[in-house]
Amino acid sequence: MLEPKTLLTVLILLYASLQDWRKRELGEGPWLGLLLIGLLYQMAAPDRGEAVAFAISVLTTALLMGVLHRLGFLGGGDAKVLVGLAAAFSRPPLGAYTLFPTLALSAFTNAVFLTSLLPILFLLKNLKEGLGPGGLPRAFLGYRRRTAELRSYEVVLGEGGGLKALYDVRGARLGERPDTEGMVWVTPAIPFLVPLTLGFLIALLWGDVISYIILLLRG
Repeated sequence: MLEPKTLLTVLILLYASLQDWRKRELGEGPWLGLLLIGLLYQMAAPDRGEAVAFAISVLTTALLMGVLHRLGFLGGGDAKVLVGLAAAFSRPPLGAYTLFPTLALSAFTNAVFLTSLLPILFLLKNLKEGLGPGGLPRAFLGYRRRTAELRSYEVVLGEGGGLKALYDVRGARLGERPDTEGMVWVTPAIPFLVPLTLGFLIALLWGDVISYIILLLRG
């Protein structure tokens, strides 16, 4: 049976994942909800050691995610949710496989690891449906889609597989010509809250993959 804080966090992350999946953008509600959970738990059981852990968790996560966001590696909504997660859970669970001081960082690295598996999933999907013209290396980066069916979160892949915004679904520009079947290669914006939610559950119940590999190599 999940404790109330964990249950509320999972529900918020599931809601945020659904929001991210549908719109590829997040409102302010999820991260503020997580932040509120963390603040309420701090107020309900004031403890100097926990307060210090709370501050370290939030500040270190905010600093790291802020840098990643500024560098363009992470969306602003994703960064805020991770800060909220750092507030809700100041410490990793006891016995977890992790070298990180906060649960949020374990969840983040798990999410990155899960996202890194996408090229394999794309390849399997394309092998099943047929590679078509211009297969490799695009088959690792996306899939084929009819131009009339392009979504707002999909970007057409340029020659050789390089990312290039050749097609804007709002009609701004159309660069690459479709093939004879009216298809183009596209790559989608990743709804990062989906792997992040899975990564959080893995970190909560077990730990993080990166730390486990490091600990395994160290013997």
